[in-house]
Amino acid sequence: YGAWIVRGDQPGEAAIFPGSAAEKAGLKEGDIILDFNGEKITVENNLAKIIMKYNPGDQVILKILRGVQEKTVITNLGERSE
Repeated sequence: YGAWIVRGDQPGEAAIFPGSAAEKAGLKEGDIILDFNGEKITVENNLAKIIMKYNPGDQVILKILRGVQEKTVITNLGERSE
């Protein structure tokens, strides 16, 4: 379970965009977001579905896996991209 942070399919597409809320939260390529504000990320309950319940600026708590270590990150959501 979880959402793996990886580069996009297009050449030069970053996993984490400079200046984004993800970068400000300290997320890195290869991290796995395990849960979002207490909701476990699964195939049925994916990150896109969960994040739509929130608004830009909302403070959320992420549980991530980096290597073998779990971390908790508190961050504010950025603007939604189209």
